[in-house]
Amino acid sequence: MNNFIATFHEPYYRSYITDNLVERLEESGFEQVETENYFVSKYLIARKPEII
Repeated sequence: MNNFIATFHEPYYRSYITDNLVERLEESGFEQVETENYFVSKYLIARKPEII
């Protein structure tokens, strides 16, 4: 994975893998945050509650 940045021209990858996206989503009001990993991708699934 050390060469991923150069091989795939992805300058933000290092920040992407170290950023706590679950925390950011929860701070923004999302709930039920789930994380799935597949190969070199990370999927985040979250729900934002309805405001009545």
